[in-house]
Amino acid sequence: MKTAQRFAGLLPPLLAATRPRQWAKNGIIYVAFIFTVNQSWDPGAPGETLDLLLTSTAAFLLFCLLSGATYLVNDLLDLEADRNHPRKRDRAIASGRVPIGAAVGTAIVLGAAGLALAFLLRPLFGVVAVAYIALTVAYSLGLKRHALIDVIAL
Repeated sequence: MKTAQRFAGLLPPLLAATRPRQWAKNGIIYVAFIFTVNQSWDPGAPGETLDLLLTSTAAFLLFCLLSGATYLVNDLLDLEADRNHPRKRDRAIASGRVPIGAAVGTAIVLGAAGLALAFLLRPLFGVVAVAYIALTVAYSLGLKRHALIDVIAL
């Protein structure tokens, strides 16, 4: 019982550590949907549009998993700096509300699930997802320390 209570208490700060407020950026995926529908709209074939919308929504949700994983990785890599920062020290991992092991495990699960599902959705989308993970991890590892590269990567 105590384990279940401890896990339930960990969920809110763990979810916050994945920064769901930032997931809105993943909405850029719908831009492709809008342009595709505008180019190929056929009122006689609404099923194709629905399929495109469902695929776009799946892609959006997968990128939420992937971006959540990369935010966790970023916070783990910046742990000491965040603990010494006036605002960032209140983040879930830096403050200790989320144990490091839980953050690592969650990042692995979210990243692996997101990548596997991306390849299932479309192999090429899986390749894009791998590139996204590589870029965001490279960003966390040091690209963010170079002003011009930082702007381009974001």
